[in-house]
Amino acid sequence: VTTSSPSILKTLTDTNQADSTNEDVLIGEILDYELVITVPEGQTQQARVIDTLDSGLALVSLDSITASPTSDLSTSLAGGFDDVLTNTTVTDSGQTIEFDLGTITNANTQNADENNLNAETITIAYSAVVLNSSDVARNTLLNNSAILNYNNVTQLATDPTSALEVTVLEPELEVQKSISSATGDARDLLTYTLVVSHAPNSNAPAYNLNLKDVIPNTLTYEDASITNTGGIIPDRGSLVFNADTLAAAYAKLDLG
Repeated sequence: VTTSSPSILKTLTDTNQADSTNEDVLIGEILDYELVITVPEGQTQQARVIDTLDSGLALVSLDSITASPTSDLSTSLAGGFDDVLTNTTVTDSGQTIEFDLGTITNANTQNADENNLNAETITIAYSAVVLNSSDVARNTLLNNSAILNYNNVTQLATDPTSALEVTVLEPELEVQKSISSATGDARDLLTYTLVVSHAPNSNAPAYNLNLKDVIPNTLTYEDASITNTGGIIPDRGSLVFNADTLAAAYAKLDLG
């Protein structure tokens, strides 16, 4: 008698930033993943999913587990499939996730067709974050893989499954400072201009910018002379001169 083996499929289902696509992600972005385990008829004993995230990703939340809406599918866990999330083990700073599924029984004796249209499944959804760490730089590729281990007489495992690989986008800014005259006498009025822009390699919007320029003690600030002359407008009330420092804040600087 030939029986089917369980299988597992992992997918990236969504991301939470409007300034990126599913394949291109930003620092701090939340990625939603889904694991779908296809369960053959009979028992899949001591089933355990090990999901390993790349360095640069970390688990944020375990969102849901859903079994096929039928009484044919059950687990040996005392609290049913809800216990899977309750008993999940998370190690390596959120990069290794182990789901203990117990012994899964599929009492449906009518096999799924060759396309698995009638297969019994267990779906686990969780979220991970792109970390702001030394492991993550512009154009870093991040992925993760999952494997289902089980013990039907002997220790077995499915082939690993990986979600869509994502590319990290990151801003790089530059500040150009110019002066109205390279020379001057005492009491001459000099105008300084600061231009903040994206560097050529930058490939993402920049958020929560804080610009500061310290005036040397050889110069004296001209009262009320600080102005925004172009580009995006600083956040309300942030364009100020205090003591010896000019300051401005911007919520966001888009590419371009």
